[in-house]
Amino acid sequence: MDKHYSLSDFVNMIRLHRPAIDSLIQAKSSMSHMDLLEIFSLSTELKATRFTYVIGSMKGSQEDQYDAMLARFRKAGNQKIVSILRSRRDLPCIDIQECVWLVNRNSDRERGRDYGYPDYGEFKDRQFVSGRANAFSIDWSMLSESGDEVNQAERAFKAWKVLTSTASTTRNVTYEDLAKAIGIHHRAVRYVLGLIQDYCIASNLPPLTILVVNKHTNKPGAGFIAWSHDNLEEGRGQVRSFDWAKVSNPFEFASDGTAEDELVTQILKKPDASHEIYTKVKVRGMQQRIFRQALLKAYGGRCALSGAGFSSEMLDAAHIIPWSQCSPDLKMNPRNGVLMLCCYHRLFDIGILSIDVEYRVIFSNKTGLKLAKADQALVSSLHGRKISLPKDKALWPDKSLIRQRNESNAK
Repeated sequence: MDKHYSLSDFVNMIRLHRPAIDSLIQAKSSMSHMDLLEIFSLSTELKATRFTYVIGSMKGSQEDQYDAMLARFRKAGNQKIVSILRSRRDLPCIDIQECVWLVNRNSDRERGRDYGYPDYGEFKDRQFVSGRANAFSIDWSMLSESGDEVNQAERAFKAWKVLTSTASTTRNVTYEDLAKAIGIHHRAVRYVLGLIQDYCIASNLPPLTILVVNKHTNKPGAGFIAWSHDNLEEGRGQVRSFDWAKVSNPFEFASDGTAEDELVTQILKKPDASHEIYTKVKVRGMQQRIFRQALLKAYGGRCALSGAGFSSEMLDAAHIIPWSQCSPDLKMNPRNGVLMLCCYHRLFDIGILSIDVEYRVIFSNKTGLKLAKADQALVSSLHGRKISLPKDKALWPDKSLIRQRNESNAK
């Protein structure tokens, strides 16, 4: 059993199980590391089942702690958890109590040490856990800085104005100063800058985010990839000489607080009006994310070909008419998409799997790709099966687009 040195995994587990944690805290006023271990262990989510868990308050080696913990659960009559954890003995391990100590506001443990966790610095100032390690509560507002529950586009709208204004001067702006200007914690700035950077790259604009620097090094952080770190001054020169007044703020759609979820809802209600969203949301990465979220909701989070759900991370939004070939009115239209497992998506893209106008899966290896027996068995079992369709018939894949794709593949 190897120690898995990552606080990020622990934090992701907490966020994944928020409903169960909230329910337990409401019932007991607080929760313990033992409560958290039970929630994590009993989870069937793919992320949670990749790990085993220990509670580091027990003496001895990690193996000794593990055995002592199993003995405690046996004594309590909780054989189910014993069986689950025993089956995961060889998986990476998350030490729940140690993780709690390291993010605990009132920990007795010295907070200046990271105890071998390379991402300790990412969380040490956040202090999203309060109370003692064996009875604590969670500040969800701090955890939301991880990116999923915050309208990053609205923040990017504000940051865009700061950066384009800075570009007209000879100054740079530090991460801390940019965070203050848009009213957020400086550790969350990277999510905002990622959106702006992606837009500049996709639109062939000068690397605007090159102006954001660490106050000690006067250089951008590792997340900056839009320009070589060896020649920053040339990149800054391009940014400062560019007329940014000619470029409208690409995050204008979020200026009033409009969030991605609202846009997803609009697309699902009026799929044929999705081009309006495409026109508003100018950042390709956001366009594709919104399209995927729309398909996840339309198909109930399950692969249309196999019915498998797994983790949502395993599911892709496959375009019927590929993104690079379709018109703007189809790029975000859920009728030009099918939700499927990522492996099926790749096979769909190269033509080994397709869908006919009767919504049946077709397996045809016209490409001549050599397939092992196991590979062929996996996909051939889908042949002739009808795909699962959204409950809302208005979101079913457009048969004319399916026909168009199949005719193109046949050439």
